Amino acid sequence: MANTAAASGGARKKHKGAQKDLSEAVKALGTVDKIKALGKKIAGSLEHANGIVDLLAVVESEHTAAELKVAASQALVSAFAQHKPAKPEKGDPQTAAGKLMQWLHEQYLAFITALLTLFSKEEALQKFALDTVMGFVKSEAAAAAPQYCFPHNMFDRVVAALVEPSTDRETLLSHFNEQYIKFDDLRHNCLKALAKVIPATKLADEDATQIFCNNVFMILHHLPSPATDTPPSSFYVKTPKGHALREAATHRRVFSDCWMAFLALPLPMEILKAVLTALNDDILPHLTQPKLLLDFLTDAYNTSGPIPILALHSLFTLIYQHNLDYPDFYPKLYALFKPSVLFARHRARFFTLAHTFLTSTHLPAYLVAAFAKRIARLMLVAPPGGQIMLTQLLYNLLKRHPACKFLIHRIAAGSIELARDPYQPDATDLVHCGAMESSVWETQSLLNHYHPSVPGLPVLLQTPALRKQEFRIEKAAKLTYSTLLQKEFKKPLGETPPATVFTPANTLFAPTDPTRDLFKW
Repeated sequence: MANTAAASGGARKKHKGAQKDLSEAVKALGTVDKIKALGKKIAGSLEHANGIVDLLAVVESEHTAAELKVAASQALVSAFAQHKPAKPEKGDPQTAAGKLMQWLHEQYLAFITALLTLFSKEEALQKFALDTVMGFVKSEAAAAAPQYCFPHNMFDRVVAALVEPSTDRETLLSHFNEQYIKFDDLRHNCLKALAKVIPATKLADEDATQIFCNNVFMILHHLPSPATDTPPSSFYVKTPKGHALREAATHRRVFSDCWMAFLALPLPMEILKAVLTALNDDILPHLTQPKLLLDFLTDAYNTSGPIPILALHSLFTLIYQHNLDYPDFYPKLYALFKPSVLFARHRARFFTLAHTFLTSTHLPAYLVAAFAKRIARLMLVAPPGGQIMLTQLLYNLLKRHPACKFLIHRIAAGSIELARDPYQPDATDLVHCGAMESSVWETQSLLNHYHPSVPGLPVLLQTPALRKQEFRIEKAAKLTYSTLLQKEFKKPLGETPPATVFTPANTLFAPTDPTRDLFKW
């Protein structure tokens, strides 16, 4: 008790601001050996508790070498592990021992803050600081045993420091994802923390928004989807049976909350593309309320560039699987059928999805005719690979909708003069665009195409009943000049072409030339 009282008096004196220059203390602890020696003294007895302030000053100093910061941090970890600075209860009497524990707890929190500031230092210090704080997360939870008590306050601070908009934390986040996000309880509490941090973070400018979104997406992108068939079983902190964390529904709920908070941010273009690419398969099926994505997807669908193409699949899923009403889906899909999409990076994805969207046999005839005419017009400007794919797409569309075969028969009848085609390609109203009064005469322009694979496809459209089975356009959607050339190179030659045989001339004039005799002498 005497040691505790003496330590309490010394600690209180230091806590009240004893006149000691901490910079001098940092200089005095200028070697790893001195720091280790002080750490042993503190761990051995609270009589040396004032040394905690000196060690903390070493960690916080901007001019201290990395190895000294690591040594001071390790010494503090040993000291706090030995003396367990638990926060005193509000009803505890203000005894000397109670005040000492209060002071130790304050130094412990200051140490956590100092470790979080190391997230902005060099790579080795970042990983060391993260591992140290995560060790405290585990030890605090273990100290509460046999009751389950996850240290949410500390872990929330860790997550907030990982994604703060001041610094790009790609290296540290990679370490966090590799070492910790694999645990179900940490993943759940990380999502829960992010759902609170994202709306609470104030983004000052575009750069801060870019950094913050990158940091958050680094975590979300590497998160595995919540399991639906097997209950969570991997835990960083011992979790009792029957706890809510062992239920899949709990994880799905925080997964949804976090993603909805993230999608409300003004996402940079590259992140928005990545999110839309993964949305339909990796995110949407695990949301508790997928319908809440409608505003996000319609906003993306109404923009320009590649974003509407990437938003197509998820929006279609909401309409057909979740019964959402979006009347402008097909008119906007029709508007995306323009020459630029033939050369877009996501061309194969777009046309494969469009082929899927047009499979329904319940589409009205005017809509099918408009798409057929739009596809035919694209054939005129498409490269050979695109013409093959578009012809297959048109064949499948007309085979599924026999009511629109009149678009082919009018070619044979010659009832449409090309100069007076009633089709209006710029019309936005598909009912009155003139496709029902037109024909797919554009397919005739491919009959004399220079590439041997192109002319045969329009001929199939002339067959009476379109008897050939539907094409699978997934491969054709990926055709380019390069793939077509490689395909031609791989074709085997039939027969060796015969060499040209001729008799070489050995005289200037032919034997039958009358001028031959003029030069005899």
